[in-house]
Amino acid sequence: MRHIGTVATLGGVIGPAAFVSGWAVVGSNTPHFSSTREAISQLARIGAPHRWLMTVAFFAFGLGLLAFAPLLARQLHAPLLRVAVSVAALGALGVAAFPLGVQSGGIGDQTHVFWAVVGYVGTSGAPLVAGWTLRKSNPTLGAVSVAVGLLSAGALIGSGFSSIPGFWQRTGLGVVDLWFITIAVWMLRQRRPNAPVAGA
Repeated sequence: MRHIGTVATLGGVIGPAAFVSGWAVVGSNTPHFSSTREAISQLARIGAPHRWLMTVAFFAFGLGLLAFAPLLARQLHAPLLRVAVSVAALGALGVAAFPLGVQSGGIGDQTHVFWAVVGYVGTSGAPLVAGWTLRKSNPTLGAVSVAVGLLSAGALIGSGFSSIPGFWQRTGLGVVDLWFITIAVWMLRQRRPNAPVAGA
């Protein structure tokens, strides 16, 4: 069971790391692509030169978070956190399953936007839920989590009103990805045989 838990916790590292690496690598190798002005989903648009790689990154993120969600919620004693993280994961999987079409504005694009919004809500909501839960038991981590959630929500909302939406989108998603990775690494350290048990 310990090994299964370790593998699931690794989803909180591998999933976000694959996602960030995907948009960084694919973006830098896509001609005439601007990471500050264009959304990540453009890299997985049908017809994009490396769409398969970005699609794999979306799936890795979604599946990694789905595995990580129940363990994270249990570790932080926050049942609603499992819901928020799972919503973020399903949003990523939906974005991967319904890519932007060759021509902009079609029904496929509308479905894609729906799943992107779902992912945004779950992504920014996860640290907010964690922060609320931890406000008494671990005020420092709780405050940091709330700050991450607010920054993410503000950046993702702001991306819809900015001339550099890509920058704000990556900021809003990236800070939570870093939050996931940091907590997952901490959980992995707790799972070492000689590590003290949290709350003991």
